[in-house]
Amino acid sequence: YYTGQGWNAFPGYTSAATVQVANVVTPAETAKKATATFKVGDTKFTVNGVQQTMDVAPYVKNGRTYLPVRYVAMALGVAPENIYYADGVVTLLKGGIAVQLTIGSNVLKVNGAEIKMDVPAELSNGRTMLPFRWVAQALGATVSWDEATQTVSMTL
Repeated sequence: YYTGQGWNAFPGYTSAATVQVANVVTPAETAKKATATFKVGDTKFTVNGVQQTMDVAPYVKNGRTYLPVRYVAMALGVAPENIYYADGVVTLLKGGIAVQLTIGSNVLKVNGAEIKMDVPAELSNGRTMLPFRWVAQALGATVSWDEATQTVSMTL
């Protein structure tokens, strides 16, 4: 079909095809940071400034600060239904991370890789206790200890 101004194989159209090169969208909100604090001897702890209560208090043993694994995991975003306990083995699932520890063992497994801890997990008042750094770091948190206030802080 000749229009007098050039050839046009598709009358009424100025192009044969259109291509979308990019689509600009608003990015999803990034995950908010979680901050948790635990104090030795106190069953109260905070997550993002909100106070909560545990059924066992953190303690110091042989220079190490032990925290209940369940509450550390939940404070760092592990859903309660993703915390499993069977036959002395605790398993925590969060995203693509699987953390596993056994009462009386100093081996922590993260996605199957074994990490040797300096102390074993133990039971206290029916709760699995562990020096806070091991589980917190396995879940990607940064941790700190304030000797003066006997307070553990974790940020994810």
